Amino acid sequence: MKHIVLYSNGAQSAYTAYFVAKKYGTKNLVLLYNPTGAEHPDSKRFASDISELIGVEITEISCGMDLWELIEKEKFIPNPRAAFCTRQLKVIPARKYFKTLKEDFRVYLGYTKDEKCRAERFLEANPDLNARFPMIEKDLSAEDAKKKLIRLGIKLPESYLYFEHNNCIPCVKGGKNYFKQVLKYFPKQYQKMAELEKRFGHTVLKNISLEELTKEVA
Repeated sequence: MKHIVLYSNGAQSAYTAYFVAKKYGTKNLVLLYNPTGAEHPDSKRFASDISELIGVEITEISCGMDLWELIEKEKFIPNPRAAFCTRQLKVIPARKYFKTLKEDFRVYLGYTKDEKCRAERFLEANPDLNARFPMIEKDLSAEDAKKKLIRLGIKLPESYLYFEHNNCIPCVKGGKNYFKQVLKYFPKQYQKMAELEKRFGHTVLKNISLEELTKEVA
């Protein structure tokens, strides 16, 4: 049996990986990471630290495009109502990897006790993956994961200084307040997304463009 952690490079999936390694060992453990090409630079350092802590190299499977290339290809801006970037950059590459396996496997995700609805939806959509959610089973929150990693001597990704997650910058699932933070700390990425909005005539946010939001912040 292979134990596959869907590793996102965030604290929750990182602690999930640590927990699974302690419970089942590392011989058949896979940390499956699907990069988006829009991660904070410190994500590489964090991934290296987690890999060293657990004693397992991270298996990186890419779709061959980054977030920006995907938007150019689709000529459409992903948003919370149509986050096709997740499917193209993460779900499809992971599914292709699963098809290469010749043995039984179980998938683990870092959903927390506050994300039980997400876990239920995942199970409904992926009944074949034999999924488990250790943090829900242990009644742990996202903050619990961060604290446990710090106690293990792991420095959290720099993104947590600005955001609640270590997703893409920008993450198209974020709201207005999130994008205000992106504008403040990562103006180049913000402006790049704003320019793409103007080119393709679609917006990330529901009722306001990023260009308009810039004026609102000023």
